[in-house]
Amino acid sequence: MKFILVIMFALMSCGQDTEKGIEINNVWIREAPPGATVAALYFDINNNGGEDYIISINSPVSESAEIHNTQISPDGIGKMVKLDNVLVGPGEKLSFTPGGKHIMLIDLKKVLKPGEMHEVTVDFKNSGQKSVNAVVKGFSEGGSEDHSGHSMDH
Repeated sequence: MKFILVIMFALMSCGQDTEKGIEINNVWIREAPPGATVAALYFDINNNGGEDYIISINSPVSESAEIHNTQISPDGIGKMVKLDNVLVGPGEKLSFTPGGKHIMLIDLKKVLKPGEMHEVTVDFKNSGQKSVNAVVKGFSEGGSEDHSGHSMDH
């Protein structure tokens, strides 16, 4: 029983680093449609410390990753805009969600299947690199944003 409690506590703590003030939670990747070369990554950040910036993201499952934000034009058309970095202010809770800020994993190296876990590293300007595990969720498990036809023209 003690062993199970230790394992449960360790799993609950995954992805959190309160020593530097940054906690990364709820990390997941949307399953990509067959033949797609991109997938979207989402997570939540709690900054319990001073001002910081996300400056890059990487994962062994893709050749590169980009920070994007969804912007809706006055005529209602959504457009993905690449961001160079993202400010995470002191005490701020920031969510990367379908239809908002998100990470695009570009040129996938393999097919991502629901239930798989993949490492993701978030690089912060002040707090350094934080590695977390992301679970792949099927289409029915997340929001409605679909990047199957996502254009990389920015």
